[in-house]
Amino acid sequence: MSAPSSIEDHRGVDRAAIRELLQLTPAQRVQRLVDVVAVWSEILDRASDVEIAEGLRVRIAALDDVIASKRAAGRAKDLAALPYLESLRDELDSSPEA
Repeated sequence: MSAPSSIEDHRGVDRAAIRELLQLTPAQRVQRLVDVVAVWSEILDRASDVEIAEGLRVRIAALDDVIASKRAAGRAKDLAALPYLESLRDELDSSPEA
């Protein structure tokens, strides 16, 4: 029997992913960081700016990006949230624009 590809500790940290990162060369780590920054840049472009309190504004990721990030993370708690988030997306998509 093969070992699981993902092993989360009590904090939800994927130790297999950390081991994979540690095996990369410094140049590969930099490239991975560049790739992540590019993705985050795209996510921020699609995010909404919302005022949550007087004078306090935050960026909220688009629901499709939240769903994609949870699917990509693959952690049990993220996968468990997908049916709710996808149902919410479907409900929002079917509601008439205000």
